[in-house]
Amino acid sequence: MRSAIFLVTALVAASTATPWGSRANQQCASYCKETSKFKYNVGTIYSYDYTGETASKIGGTSEQESRLHISAQAEFEVVSQCELILRLKRVNLEQSDPQDGSSRTITDGSANFAAGLEHQPLLFSFQDGQIEHMCPSVDEPIWSLNIKRGVLSAMQNSMLDLTKSQLVFETDVVGHCETNYTVDNVGRNGMTVSRSKDLLACTGRNGHHNAPILSTPYSSASSIQSLPLLKSENECQQTIRNDLLEKSVCTETHLFRPFSNGQSGASTRITQTLTYSSERRSDQISTDYKKKKASLLFDGPDAQKTSGASLSLIGETLNVLVQETRTGISPQTSTLFSRLVTSLRHLSYAQLSELFGKTHEAKAKKYLMDAAPLVGTAASYALMRDIIQEGLLTDLEVDTWLASLAFQPKPTLEMITAVSPLLADKDAVRPKALLSISALIHAYCRNHPTECQAEESVKQAIVHIENRIGIACRSRDAQEQNTILLALKALGNAGLIVSSAETLKKCYQEETNSMVIRLAAIDALRRVPCHLDGRSSLLSFYLDTKQDSELRIGAYLAVMQCPSPQLLEEIKQALMNEPVNQIGSFVWTHLTNLQETSSPSKQVVRQLLATEFLRNKFNTDARKFSRNLEASSYWHDLNVGGTVESNVIFSSQSYLPRSATLNLTLDLFGQSVNLIELGARLEGFESLVESFFGPGGYFPDDTIQTVLKSLRGKRAAPVDQQSLNQLSTVFDVKGQMADQPQGDLYLRIFGNELHTHRFKGLDQLTGKPLQNPISMLLQAAGQKDVDFSKSVSIMDVSYVLPTIVGLPLSLKVNATATVAFKMGGTFQTSSLSEMKVIGHVKPSGTVEVNGLMAVDASIFGRSGVHVQNVMHTSTGLSGKMIIQGSRLVSVQLDAPQEATNTFSFDSRLFLLQQNGPKSIQPEQRTQVNMKSCSPAWVGKTFGAELCAELDFYPRTEEGPRGLFTGPAHAALFLRKTDKHSSYRFEYKREGSRAVSFIMDTPDSAINRRLSAQLTLDQLANSLRASFICPTKSMEVIGKYEYNQLVKGIDTTVSLDGAELVSLRTALRTDLKGASGRYEPNLIISRRGKELINFQGYFSYVGQSKFGFDFQLKHLTVRPIRLSGDFNKDNENKHEFNMGLKSYWLDTTLATTMRLSDKLTTCKTRIGYSFVEGTTQSLELSGKFNRAVKGSLKKTTLAGIVQSSQFPQYNGDLSWDLQQSENYLENNIRLNAGTNQWEVQQLYSGQPRDLNVRLAVACKQQKIDFLVYTVFQNTDTTVSSQSGLRLSPGRQWSGKLDLVRQDFQPGRRYGGRIELSSPTISRQLRADVVQEMAKRWDLTVEYSVNQKIEASINAIYDNLSAGIKCEHSVEVKLRSWAADELDINGLFVASPTNSVFKLNGRYGDDKLSSSIEYELVDTLEHAVSVGIIRGEDVPILQARLNVNTGTQKALTVDIQVYRHITIDAKMTSNLVSLQVFWNKDVDVSQSFEFTGKLGATGGDAQLKYGEWPPIYINVDKIDKDLKIQLNWNENQSIVLRMELVPTRTAGLLTTPFDGFRKITFDGLHQISSSTINTRLAVDWQTNQFTLSLTGSKTSDNVQGAIRFTSTFTQLEDVGAEFQALTSQPLHRYNFAVQHEGRRADISADYHRKEFAFKSASISLATPISGYESLKAGVIHTTVVGSFQTDLKLEGPFSSRAVVTVTGKNVKSESSGNLAIATNFSVLETFNTSFQLFNKQTEKKLAVIGDLNGQQMTARAATNASDGKFRQILQSQGHVSWANDKKVRLNLDGQFAPGKAILDATLATPKWTANGRLDHSKTDETLDSSIKADFNGKQITLTANGKHLQMKNIHLQTKLTSPFRGFEELRVTLQHRQEGRKTTTVITTARMDKEIIVEHDIEYTDFFNWANRLAIKTPFEGLSSLTVDSKQLWTNVLEHDGQLQVNGKKITVSMKADNSQKGKLTASGSLASSWSEDVVFELTHSDDGLKFHPTLIIRTGKGQPIRLETAYKRGPLLTLTAHPSEWRN
Repeated sequence: MRSAIFLVTALVAASTATPWGSRANQQCASYCKETSKFKYNVGTIYSYDYTGETASKIGGTSEQESRLHISAQAEFEVVSQCELILRLKRVNLEQSDPQDGSSRTITDGSANFAAGLEHQPLLFSFQDGQIEHMCPSVDEPIWSLNIKRGVLSAMQNSMLDLTKSQLVFETDVVGHCETNYTVDNVGRNGMTVSRSKDLLACTGRNGHHNAPILSTPYSSASSIQSLPLLKSENECQQTIRNDLLEKSVCTETHLFRPFSNGQSGASTRITQTLTYSSERRSDQISTDYKKKKASLLFDGPDAQKTSGASLSLIGETLNVLVQETRTGISPQTSTLFSRLVTSLRHLSYAQLSELFGKTHEAKAKKYLMDAAPLVGTAASYALMRDIIQEGLLTDLEVDTWLASLAFQPKPTLEMITAVSPLLADKDAVRPKALLSISALIHAYCRNHPTECQAEESVKQAIVHIENRIGIACRSRDAQEQNTILLALKALGNAGLIVSSAETLKKCYQEETNSMVIRLAAIDALRRVPCHLDGRSSLLSFYLDTKQDSELRIGAYLAVMQCPSPQLLEEIKQALMNEPVNQIGSFVWTHLTNLQETSSPSKQVVRQLLATEFLRNKFNTDARKFSRNLEASSYWHDLNVGGTVESNVIFSSQSYLPRSATLNLTLDLFGQSVNLIELGARLEGFESLVESFFGPGGYFPDDTIQTVLKSLRGKRAAPVDQQSLNQLSTVFDVKGQMADQPQGDLYLRIFGNELHTHRFKGLDQLTGKPLQNPISMLLQAAGQKDVDFSKSVSIMDVSYVLPTIVGLPLSLKVNATATVAFKMGGTFQTSSLSEMKVIGHVKPSGTVEVNGLMAVDASIFGRSGVHVQNVMHTSTGLSGKMIIQGSRLVSVQLDAPQEATNTFSFDSRLFLLQQNGPKSIQPEQRTQVNMKSCSPAWVGKTFGAELCAELDFYPRTEEGPRGLFTGPAHAALFLRKTDKHSSYRFEYKREGSRAVSFIMDTPDSAINRRLSAQLTLDQLANSLRASFICPTKSMEVIGKYEYNQLVKGIDTTVSLDGAELVSLRTALRTDLKGASGRYEPNLIISRRGKELINFQGYFSYVGQSKFGFDFQLKHLTVRPIRLSGDFNKDNENKHEFNMGLKSYWLDTTLATTMRLSDKLTTCKTRIGYSFVEGTTQSLELSGKFNRAVKGSLKKTTLAGIVQSSQFPQYNGDLSWDLQQSENYLENNIRLNAGTNQWEVQQLYSGQPRDLNVRLAVACKQQKIDFLVYTVFQNTDTTVSSQSGLRLSPGRQWSGKLDLVRQDFQPGRRYGGRIELSSPTISRQLRADVVQEMAKRWDLTVEYSVNQKIEASINAIYDNLSAGIKCEHSVEVKLRSWAADELDINGLFVASPTNSVFKLNGRYGDDKLSSSIEYELVDTLEHAVSVGIIRGEDVPILQARLNVNTGTQKALTVDIQVYRHITIDAKMTSNLVSLQVFWNKDVDVSQSFEFTGKLGATGGDAQLKYGEWPPIYINVDKIDKDLKIQLNWNENQSIVLRMELVPTRTAGLLTTPFDGFRKITFDGLHQISSSTINTRLAVDWQTNQFTLSLTGSKTSDNVQGAIRFTSTFTQLEDVGAEFQALTSQPLHRYNFAVQHEGRRADISADYHRKEFAFKSASISLATPISGYESLKAGVIHTTVVGSFQTDLKLEGPFSSRAVVTVTGKNVKSESSGNLAIATNFSVLETFNTSFQLFNKQTEKKLAVIGDLNGQQMTARAATNASDGKFRQILQSQGHVSWANDKKVRLNLDGQFAPGKAILDATLATPKWTANGRLDHSKTDETLDSSIKADFNGKQITLTANGKHLQMKNIHLQTKLTSPFRGFEELRVTLQHRQEGRKTTTVITTARMDKEIIVEHDIEYTDFFNWANRLAIKTPFEGLSSLTVDSKQLWTNVLEHDGQLQVNGKKITVSMKADNSQKGKLTASGSLASSWSEDVVFELTHSDDGLKFHPTLIIRTGKGQPIRLETAYKRGPLLTLTAHPSEWRN
């Protein structure tokens, strides 16, 4: 809604901003609104006092302000109700003192300022407080009108109701704003209203700047509508009284956000007041003037007219510039140049021409030439035109200036007139002139859309361009074609057509024109307004499917510049029927992108397409078909976004894209900026691609050929070349290409095409090749002296915002730079290696950046703040350089002047005042002055110092930041401190033996000469180096020896002639065949004192034996010795021993390993002691054994850890693994400290057996976990058992046993189910035994805790034989919860006799019943029924006899609660009946009946007791019989009966109560297989029914008896029996019913194909707690799987469901046991396992769940066997509860020379990990043992490399959690090169490290050099070095040195036995602890005399001489000199 209001307002403003005629003089308001808020009287003038004030300052730095004051009298004449006239009178413009605002002075321009405002009245439309629009004079200046807009804005009130606060949209001088009106105070005669606005959210404020940016506005409802550089606030308060505006006070503040801090920083405050003073009747005479309509919106400042300036002042500025830059650029140069540019902007064209003509001095003219392009006025444009036409500028300078024309945001008509002659050149015109001037025209037309087409200058410029396109754009040559193309692109830039509309149409329709011309002709219409002619034919051209796809796409894009609903509908219809895929693909992607775009400038067309559904029927593969690509994003809250769009267009003539464009558009605060657009159209590159990658190209590649083939796939139009071979035929790919690559490139910035480039051939595309750098250097050397200077404007940008007083607030940034470069001298060279250079280089430059925040009152005054920043540098370098190949390089650099300004920076702050800028000095702060120079030694060393100065004001906490803190100065300069004239550097080389370097400062007071010399003498194996400086001299002398036996070096370093340090090191090597020995030694001395003495040896024999022994002295109190050996025995036994002896640590390591195919053992013993303490030991041993016996493979793994110091961590591990097909067993025992763990896992899966078991136990931790499942299946039995034990005493288990036994003469079926828990054990057992063929015994027992709680015993006998059917059933039920229940039944049926007996006992109550049928005779039948309670209490006894012979008789004897008898006889004609109904009590209760019967009836007489006789009449008709009894006169009994052979029914009616109606119905049917007998009697209050049914087949017997009555206790009594014995189902059912209580027992057994399938038994009783007892088992077996389901329902609603499943398919087995009960301790239990069992891989998973507490156990084992290798991986874990988990992982890999085992055992309380990793090859040894117990880790590793070569690396590392032994590392590095062997042993404990390094060079046993060096962290032994060297040719020489902690012992010995019979020897011992000892030994033996002499000297004492002589013979002479002995 807000956007719509803004749009309507803008349209109204635009439509009314035009001059209007005389009629308008009478009317300004377009309508008149009825007043409700204000009542201004017509014909009255209201006078108001008006003031406006602006104050600018840098808050927080200084409170001084630059102020500007406006005061006036504003008169409002009410012409009509809705029209008023504003007149300003007594206008003043003043400035005030920065420190005192009340001290004001009239500005110099105040009079002109007042004249401009008072000259014209202003008519405006006033709609009840709201200013609709204004009607000013067309001659009114813009600045004057803006100030009056501010006055009217203060008067305006847009409220709808003055009594209510409200939010409205309001337009005033600051913009279109959402305005919040608040009613503050309402009184009787008036009110106070506050008005506030968020200026950042206002629109209409963002278009006033001179930045070279062209943008297009868009509408957005964002709260940020302008560049948020300022933090602005706008508030007003209006007082309305008596329906008039009494007072309006407005305040507006603007704070510059950068460098601000809170409210501190550069800010401007503006206040405005409008106060009512008086009113009077109007006597004004309105003058007639031409008016126009305008809105209250601020209008941007108009271009300043050239008003002329003083040429003499400009001349003075030029002279100062020339003087300042004679010796270089000064800091004031940029300021002066900027002042020159500003001054030139006020000159007219004539003045500029005059100034330019009168200036002859070269530098002055150069500054004018630099300034002219930067002036930016019409006059300067005309001057530049003249300069260009005169050819005074280079092409680059001309093109640069022409390109700047396109960035002029607000050009004037005069500018266009000035540059248009550049287009009129008939011969040739610059491309930049065409493109830039056309862009200038477009910018003018954007700002003046209505006047543009009518301006003759514009039209003339366009005609110049149009004249160059000719007729239909036809060209005769390439040059003319280029000119036409440039003209078309210029027309596209201008967006204006004068007379070329039809010509352009012909250009793109003319088929003879090139494609690029036709496309450019279409593109020339891209900016033409939509309402102008020129686009109408493009739609038809697009719809023509015969045209080329490129042209059609171009036409489509051109028409889419002006979208409309009608156009989009036509395009949609065309798209649906588009036959060309290239067109369809592009249009569809373009339209769908428009539907999804986020770009605000495309939202109109997006809304038009919002409801359209565009079906894609085209192939839009981006590799082959044209498409439009767009990615856009827009953030509404920030009002910022961006769009990247690209068009890729293919042609039917090529498989490569023909053209592509890339466009980037930014959306910023309501303005869309088309930042950049790149485009290219290429042809002929196919041949280039094929020439490289085609089948005959230079680089044929199948992959690229495939890509090319896919690109050449079929498109919309046919492609002639479809394969590489065909293309190869068309193009000569290796020779001259038939069609050279050609194309067109262009660049557009802000929518203006500024650069275009056409090329044909790659040489035109890439341009000329780069010049050789050497050639460029030599060419530059030949030039004369260079003196270059250039002044440029880097930036000149202003941003203008309106203020409430109508004055513009300007933010300006101006940056200018001036650079100068002077160079001179001579340059002589033939090449870079031979040259002589003498010269100087002096660069200098300055950059000035000015920032301004000011409020301008046109040219009459201003206020604001100004920031000036100046950066300056001026340096120089002179000297000479001589290069003579590699022999001499000499450089001499002249010393700098006394001081050289390297860099300076100055920043100053000013307030703008009328009399010039006033410097701002921070208040209440002291300036910090800092100055520092480089250290004194720098000046002393180099003769110069680098100094820096820094002056600044410190920042306060509340003050602003950065440049606004105050003036600042920084400088960096170089100052000479000596009198030297130059710096000299010289390098000289003499032959190949000597090199020297010299650096000096000649003529200096301080000697700085430095020299260095290096001399090498290869013959003497010596090297000498010297370095000499004025204070010190150093010399290094070295000798070296390098031969096969000895390699060594002897080096001495001397300082000032005295020896400083010496180093002697050697390596002796003795290599003999496969054996060798290395003896290193090292001696380091300082000033003759031995510091380190290291010596030892390393030896090897073949590849099986290694040894080393190294010793390091002088490091600790005791020498450090490291020794060891490694032996390998026949590839099976490996031994490694190592020992370290020192004061701090003595340790030994012994490892023995045996390897074989089946057995691997490893034992390691480590002994150690610290600081000569108690010796401790650590033993690690392991064994791996593998045995195969048949198919069973057994693997044993064992390990032991024993520590004497930490016995609590001792432990051992044993693991036994047995496996075969379908069998896997793991037994693990782990002793860790005091804990003993046992883990057992078993899986055995056979076709009929399954055994799965997992157990984890630790007695000490009270862990005893077990889960197991056992299943066995034989031909006669099924057994399943599962259990779970979580801890001791917490065990659950379930068992299921099924048995089937066949024996003679019977069989047995049994089942047993047992469920046990920690608190209870329940068992259900059932057995069915068939002892004989027809006898079955059933036993069911339910036990709790081994005590029988309930049992059922049943016996069934089938005694049938022949036609006799006899069955008996006996059932006994026992339960602790109820009395005993016995039921037995007997059914016997034969042709003559049938009996059914049912007896029952419940506790002490007995009940017997029987039904017996007897065939007494052929025609006589008898039925007896009896029910007896207890022993002899009859409940019912009845007998029925029927005789059907000649004398038919019926006898009924019923004994219920009375004795009833019926005796009836019937002959052919006689009937008698006698009835007693209480015979045992009263025989009188009877009646007699006699009668005669005939064929159809008879008569009879009935006597009933003492009653009168009853007469009976009988009538029989067929099967109906009627008997009627009559007595007295009206009393009778009638019996009606129906008689059939198997049924008798009758009705008895009497007059007696209770017996008035009696009915009976009797049925008796019997056959060989069925019996059915039924008797039903019903009288008024009592009924009973007795029925007996039964049937028999070969495999089924069933029967039932039931007695129902109304007698108490006998309402319903019955029994049912069924036996089904057919195959495969056997089912038995028996039920007893009494008085609604029923007991049922049933049993089923199902087998199929001799296999058990299912069985069930159920018992339902009326006994409480035993209502239902059921047990059922279903067993299903298919190939490889089975399932057994057992369901139990016990007493007291106890239930249990057990399901066991198993599956075995090939190598995969799985099983599941599920138990669900309603026992609280075992509600649910589920356990399942899955085993994947292959030869090389086994996986076991067991998952259990007990009452929701889940347990999971998983194990996986991978084993692979090879000839030399076995790999075993096993993982397992058991988890239960939420945090209970035991995990075990075992991974093993075993092979000759390799053993790896990982073991992990984790419990809820602790975790233990272990790993053994051993690998041994010919070259490497890797062994490690790692253990982790509950986070405490122990690791021992041993790694070795190159064990069979002359390069060995062995590393051992022990890490543990024990204090002091967290980490212990031992590393051995051994390397043999020739005769030299180097061994380094490093032992590290935590962060302390002991390093033993041994070098030996061994020639033979008597010639070697040896060095041993040891470093330790111990204070007593920090370093030890042993060096020894021995040579023996004819003379034996041995030197040795031991150095410990800086103290040393030196031993030297020399022996000579070269002379026969004579030996001389000498030696010395020098020690830091004692005096030196020297000895001399001579010995001679000539065969007759033996004469040894030994002389020993200690220090300076007297020598000790020992001498003896021995002459062979009888006498011995001994001579001694005791006087020479010392005590």
